[in-house]
Amino acid sequence: MERYYLLFRHRPNWFPFNILIHRMLDNDHGEGVHNHTCPYITIILKGGYWETTSKGKFWRKPGYIGFRSADHLHRVDLEKNVNTMTLFIPGPFGTRKTKRADYKTNF
Repeated sequence: MERYYLLFRHRPNWFPFNILIHRMLDNDHGEGVHNHTCPYITIILKGGYWETTSKGKFWRKPGYIGFRSADHLHRVDLEKNVNTMTLFIPGPFGTRKTKRADYKTNF
């Protein structure tokens, strides 16, 4: 994954969010799912990906907007030869209620 910071490279503690572009280069590593350190919004700008959640596997195409809690477990897999870019807006840290998943967790 390549990250391009549009707002803050190092977000100040007093500011509630950041804005990045993610260029996805490969599938999530490992076999399982993961969560994040904070709530976030993701907007698919280009390409797309398969997102596996507890409700199934879904194709997320350009224009898709996802609002996620820090506790949301998911997995991201790419299609071959699809260049995927997302706008990623992480929210405030410290709101996750469950432990950090390490890609070894499955549904």
